[in-house]
Amino acid sequence: MLYDARHADQFEARWFDPAHWAAAGRSRATDGGRGASWFVDGPSPWVLRRYRRGGAVGRFIAESYLWLGESRSRPVAEWRLLAWAHDAGLPVVRPVAALVERAGLVYRGALITERVAARSLAARVADGAPDPALWRAAGAAVARCHAAGLDHADLNVHNLLVADEGLCWVIDLDRGVRRAARGAWCAANMERLARSLDKVATAWDESRRAEAWRALREGYSSP
Repeated sequence: MLYDARHADQFEARWFDPAHWAAAGRSRATDGGRGASWFVDGPSPWVLRRYRRGGAVGRFIAESYLWLGESRSRPVAEWRLLAWAHDAGLPVVRPVAALVERAGLVYRGALITERVAARSLAARVADGAPDPALWRAAGAAVARCHAAGLDHADLNVHNLLVADEGLCWVIDLDRGVRRAARGAWCAANMERLARSLDKVATAWDESRRAEAWRALREGYSSP
């Protein structure tokens, strides 16, 4: 277990169990991921995420991963990447705690992060065309991460949270990598983000999607 002592003097394993918070009436499911994330009312507002597989494999092996050592476990790797990015002043949520439960050759894991008062770009797409300023804010946040060498493994409109005030956070750094310099990976991140917008904004016509993407690119390109 890894945790930030600024949140609690000592963490308890049951805090990583959604059933614990549900029994106390202090949790609700989020709308992101694979049904494995919850808003919980801990000592402060948190997001609890259990690591779950997707795709065909996930139907048979939902939460188990091959054990390759603590540092290569997904909760520990993401916690450390988040801690570095947050300490560097990047627009990411603060990591709270990570848990790895090993059983022989496999492990399960969970991550707790701070909860912020913001909504995903995907949710704002569902509401209609949001203020272009919010899309520019999202683009600027991605640009800051790229400039620092933060390569997001799954950059999409669900993983960009934007507040009405124009603040933006990049979330879900699972399998993310810290790079030494900008490169082709930046363009790959942006292409993945563009595809996610097209996938979510099916009710929008082409001109509306182009307008939103243009605003995001303006934010990304601004000094």
